[in-house]
Amino acid sequence: MNDCCYGEKLIAAGTAIAFQLAQECPPEDLALLGNLFQVIGEQLGLLSGTKAAYLAYWYPSDSARTPSLPVSPLTSTQWKQLVSESNHIFSLKSDRKAC
Repeated sequence: MNDCCYGEKLIAAGTAIAFQLAQECPPEDLALLGNLFQVIGEQLGLLSGTKAAYLAYWYPSDSARTPSLPVSPLTSTQWKQLVSESNHIFSLKSDRKAC
């Protein structure tokens, strides 16, 4: 498969899914789904940047490949801190005035 147009294929697939949902769902549900997918997209963007920084820090010589993460997962305390920081970021974001 030719990888040069992969982004265009994702956009086309997303558009087709959106059109299908628009035919099947009421406007309130579409707005809710739009907000949900926006949050998911923003979080994926944040996580990709965080993961890239993590990998560059812990695997500086392996920058050409993506190594597997270490065996030890985050502890419950680390997860709680991550959730707390995420909630703080979202509260700051919701305080901004719309343009």
